[in-house]
Order: sequence, then C-alpha cells, then structure tokens
Amino acid sequence: MSITTIWRKLVRDKRYREEYAIAMLKRMIPYQTRAIRKKRGWSQAKLADEAKVTQGVISRAEDPDYGNLTLTTIGRIAAGYDLAVIVKLVPFSELVRYCENTSERDFANLPTFEAENATNHLSQEHGAVEQEASRVLLGSNRVATGAINSPVTIQKVSNEKARSGMRRERESTKRGPSLTVHNVNERSDDNAGRATTNNFPFFNSASGGQPNHPSV
Repeated sequence: MSITTIWRKLVRDKRYREEYAIAMLKRMIPYQTRAIRKKRGWSQAKLADEAKVTQGVISRAEDPDYGNLTLTTIGRIAAGYDLAVIVKLVPFSELVRYCENTSERDFANLPTFEAENATNHLSQEHGAVEQEASRVLLGSNRVATGAINSPVTIQKVSNEKARSGMRRERESTKRGPSLTVHNVNERSDDNAGRATTNNFPFFNSASGGQPNHPSV
C-alpha cells in the first residue's frame, strides 16, 4: 500500500487513524527485536540471558499480535542488546514516514554502547566540558574571595561601561529610528488546520524490507 493511499485513509476516518497508530505501535518492538537478533546471530535463549528475562518473554516480544509488552520488558530487551529506547509522541506524518520507509537494514548494524564509545568523540568532548567547567568554577571562586572588589578591577569595569555606552550611542545614530514591521500576510482560515493531502510533506517511496502493513 502506497503512502499516499495510507494518508487518504487517515484523512477520511479517525477510527482508522487510531487503529493504524495502535497497530504500528504493537509491531515496532517485535520487528526491531527480531531484526537485531537475526543480524547478531543470537537465539531467543541467548537474548533472554542477556536481557535477564525468560525465553517465553522474548518469544512474546517478537510476536506482532501480542501487544502487551510493558516498558520494563522493552527496556530489558534493549539492555540485552546494549542499546537504548526512545518513546515519544509524534504527528501522523512522522509515523507514516517511519513505518513505510524503515527496513531491517536500519536496525541491523546498530552499535552497542561499548562499540560506539570506542569509535566516537563523545568521551573526548565530555573531557573538554569538564575542563571548561573547572575553569569557570575557579574563576567563580576568585570572584567570591573578593578579587572583583579590588580598586583596579572596579576602575576597569567603570571604564568598560563608559566605552560600551559610547559605542551604543554611535551605533544608534548610524541606524536611525527603529521600525516595527507587522506581518500583513497573517490570516485566520477555518480550513487551515484541516487534515488534507496538502498538509503533509512529500513522501519518498519506501525501499524493500518494510514491516507488513496492518489490516485495519
């Protein structure tokens, strides 16, 4: 089923929208769980051991018709893969794009935390942030001890304020009076918020390997 066809059904029927969203929600975790496990060559027993759950839990987690997974179970499965989970509310356009354009390849090569940490620069950036924080804190301590209250510092601050005021005055003279521009194109349209095929981004055709479309 094409993305355009799906969107037309979403536009016509609110009940279809609800059932489509629920069906996709039920299938996302089973689809990802199975795809990652197959790529890594793991058995259900291996994943269950890594996730600290029973094999029966993994079997149910991979069943797209089960639909009763708890967030705790999903979190444990992600931990078994050394991955994280993001759960968020999204508009329907994003849901349709995700479901119809996602393939197993998108999950097959997800790196574990250890692999990611060994190849990216986040840890180096973290060290740089810590150094900057230490520098700022040291500066704050010097201020707290009264260094800023010394006569020399007070004179420097006064001079800088005077120079800053003179610069602002010169810049204001160059610019002239400020103008307030109002948006004359603002309008109120009763149909502006209506869900039509013109109110969503253009969707590219999906490649192979997508999850089966729900029969709703």
